[in-house]
Amino acid sequence: MPIEKIRDDLYVKKGLTGYRVVYPIKKDLNNSLNRNNINWYNLLTGGSIWKLIKVVLFVALIILSVIAYQYDVGAYEKTVKEIFSDPYGWCAKLSSMKASDYPDINWSKLNIEVVNDSIVGKNKLPP
Repeated sequence: MPIEKIRDDLYVKKGLTGYRVVYPIKKDLNNSLNRNNINWYNLLTGGSIWKLIKVVLFVALIILSVIAYQYDVGAYEKTVKEIFSDPYGWCAKLSSMKASDYPDINWSKLNIEVVNDSIVGKNKLPP
């Protein structure tokens, strides 16, 4: 189904449900061999600035999600390496934590009891 030119900036194409507006990337549809014939505005923006803004926001959302994921994985990797390098030291550091250092945490909800301001886990590890 061919593209019909209504005026210089309006092109339509007949589809199954009727006519729709299209944004061709060639300025002259009859002469497609000319390389200088590209309509850069339609090629880069999809026909409107709003479509370009939507695409840029979507791509930015994906890129920022990947960056956040890499940051979280890096933090997890750092913690795991710290634990595996010195497990006893890491446990000793945890046992020296004070409940008063973290007043906004509900320790009983986390199944952890506080004895003399020291944090003690209720679940004991097997010997």
